[in-house]
Formats: sequence, structure tokens, C-alpha cells
Amino acid sequence: MASIFDWSNSQASNASVGSINWAEGMAPSAVNDSARYTMADVAMWRDLLGGAKISSGTNTIALTSGLSLSAYAQGMMFAFEAGGANTGAATLNVDSIGAKDIKKYHDVALASGDLEAAGIYLVAYEATADNFQLLSAVSNAPMISGADSITIGSGTEVDTKIVFDGNAQDFYIGLDDSEDDLVIGLGSAVGTTPAISIDENQVTTFGKAAVGATQTASITGSTVLDFQTYQNFVLTATGNVTLANPSTEAVGQSGTIVFIQDGTGSRTLGLGTDYETVGGSGLTISTAANAKDIIPYFVIAANQIALGAPSLGFS
Repeated sequence: MASIFDWSNSQASNASVGSINWAEGMAPSAVNDSARYTMADVAMWRDLLGGAKISSGTNTIALTSGLSLSAYAQGMMFAFEAGGANTGAATLNVDSIGAKDIKKYHDVALASGDLEAAGIYLVAYEATADNFQLLSAVSNAPMISGADSITIGSGTEVDTKIVFDGNAQDFYIGLDDSEDDLVIGLGSAVGTTPAISIDENQVTTFGKAAVGATQTASITGSTVLDFQTYQNFVLTATGNVTLANPSTEAVGQSGTIVFIQDGTGSRTLGLGTDYETVGGSGLTISTAANAKDIIPYFVIAANQIALGAPSLGFS
């Protein structure tokens, strides 16, 4: 039986299609039937695109169009209400023409739960790949809940991730659901090359070395260290130095200050009141030319930076 899919986009070719006959000079008595057939074809097409048809099956899905189609054609679209939820890759067979794979995202097989019972889905036939491409969202796709948050995943035990597809290297942010870890890592497979892992107790593990930002500078006179920008400091004194009180330190911050004498040596190191030393006795540093001293620090509280005993005279 001819249907709307047999209509031509060339006006002259539509004089007579199936039971519809709009030929010039047609008998007045034929107008009624041709109009009714036209209306029926349009109504059936409406139902196909409106989801009025209910499919049968879960992974092997069958659909009756009502148009008695005999072949698929490029771009044919069908909207249907799923008669059941799929549990894996699925096919669709319309009017017993033949089962064709349903693909999401152009070429990806359906996963369990992509189609839910009573959900309405739109597919289109792609002739080159000989499959149906799912045009509507899958039911287990990430959901946006509100304007300011995104929920990824369905609550089942499965790794979820965002992959950044780079030219030379990929990175991901994901949930290693078996370990209950939030992971930032190299590549695209969650858990294989983690750089940072945060577990359910908020304990952070680094996959490799963590390198703090380090300032390397020559200084003299009153100097304010920028603890917000740097964690470590490699400072060469070209004159006598006083570390003035900073305002950028963060409680719990720790790091190292490397104090280097220039080629002249005998440069002194004074401290602002925010810097505390063992017994409040200040620091004894090397005076030899080019000597290197390493001074550890820890920020105990605001305006309270504890300096450890220097390790002296590296050369």
C-alpha cells in the first residue's frame, strides 16, 4: 500500500499515488475519497512522529507503523513508546522489514536502561550505516537538576567520568565507584593512572610528586613574602634583609625558605613580629659567601608563622 513516504517532492509526480488521485480532470465523485485518503496518510504520519505507536520487545524491538511499509529509506523517522526497558544493545524492526541496530551518539550501541518502559523515543534511519540513530536523549543520560548543578550517574555502581580529549593526551575527572574515590587522572579509564584521589573520608592521595610553587629572587632590605602565590622561596641576599610581616599566609600552610648569601656574604636576616622562632631567640644563619641555609616554616595561625631551626651551610 502506498503511503506518505511514496509522495514526491516534485509536484508533477503526485497526480496519482496509491489510492489518492488528484489528476487533472478527475471526476467530482473522486474528490471525496482522495481527500479522505490524504487525510488518513497524514494522520498515520502524525502518529508515527507523535509517539502514538507502542513497540513490543525489549532488546529486539518490533513496531507496526500502520503504513504497511516495505523498505526503509534514508531519513525515515519513527517515534514510539517503548513497550519495555532494554537491558543492552537493541534493534528495531518496523513492519517486519528487518531488524536494524539502534545507535546513540551516531555510532554507539545502547546500554542497559537507555530505553525505559513507557518512554517515548525518536529514531531516524541512516542508510549508509544501515541502522536507526536515536535522536532523543537516552533515559539514563546525565540529568541537569536545577540551573546551578549537574547530577552525573544513575545511582548504580558504575564509574562515571568527564573525559577531556586532548590532541596528544587525554585527562579525566571521574568517580571510581568500586573504591568510592573521586579521581583526576591521565587517559580516559578511571583508576588506571590517577594523579589525585580523594576517598570517602576526604583523604587525598597524590599519584606522583606534588610540586609547590617556588619563588626564586634576589632580595635586600624589607621584603614581604607572598604566601598566597608561593609555597617555597629561594632567596639570594644582596644586602641585609628583613622579612616584614606578610598578610597572605594561610593557616596550615607549610614550606621551605632557602636563604642564600651572595658572593660577598655576611648578609643578615631580620624578622618581623609575625615570624616566631624556637625560644624567641631569632635565627642563626651562615655568613660565608654563597652559603645556603634551609629554613622550614609552618603557619600556626593568622600572624603566627613558626620557623624551624635552619639547616646551615649547604654548598
